[in-house]
Amino acid sequence: MRQDPYFVLGPTTHPLPPRLARLPPAALWTYRAVTALAGIVAALHMFLSLDQVVRRLLPRPAAAPRADLWHYPSVFGSLAAVADRGLAGFWGGWWHQSFRLAFAAPARWLVRRGLVPPGSPAARRAAYVAAFLQSGLLHAAGGVSSLPRATVWWQPPLFFLAQLAGVALQARVCATLGARLDALPRVCRRAGNLAFVAAWLLATQRLFIDDLSRAAIWLFEPVPVSVVSALGFAGPGDGAVWRWDHDQLPKWHWGKHWWETGLAI
Repeated sequence: MRQDPYFVLGPTTHPLPPRLARLPPAALWTYRAVTALAGIVAALHMFLSLDQVVRRLLPRPAAAPRADLWHYPSVFGSLAAVADRGLAGFWGGWWHQSFRLAFAAPARWLVRRGLVPPGSPAARRAAYVAAFLQSGLLHAAGGVSSLPRATVWWQPPLFFLAQLAGVALQARVCATLGARLDALPRVCRRAGNLAFVAAWLLATQRLFIDDLSRAAIWLFEPVPVSVVSALGFAGPGDGAVWRWDHDQLPKWHWGKHWWETGLAI
């Protein structure tokens, strides 16, 4: 990824390395989507797992109320959720659920207040809208607060709203073709779900990945040790196996004023 100007500088007209310049546009688009997904999954696995370990090792009062192992399911769910439920299963069953409690809170509040009936289609729609809208705003905040000023704050919310539209579209198509789809073998239905998820994410991913590139997120080291570098596949001048240097580790920062002084992360 670091040999591709797109992941270092964001969407630019900077010349590509020869091996990427030879790729057809569709292949380059897919390559960037797959490598970006791999980078995100690696980083999430690393930091969410590390968070769980740290919380488990903290003394009980400091760790409460998340001090027991049952609070920590696996970081990602089963891919069977994607095969069986399509795009809704990708986001609601396979993708990490770290913010699930917060994302579900607005819909639960509406139910508690009696504004929508529990278990109703209105409650499910409220839950979907609240989750995707909050996710979009959360990721937009990350871009706005990053040091590069080239980020486009509205692109992450638009990406997640596009996922909401994709979930609604797939649900409508499945409801319209219900009897015909039920008559198909399970393997065909699963293949169709996986194909729709791949196509929808490929079509919309640039809204999200472009802004991550503009924010220089790919220059951040997600893992402390690089197997790729150890095997000799790193680029020139980038072959260190241990990846976390002083820039990644917490350090004390002395500012001009007391409120600018503290532990820098």
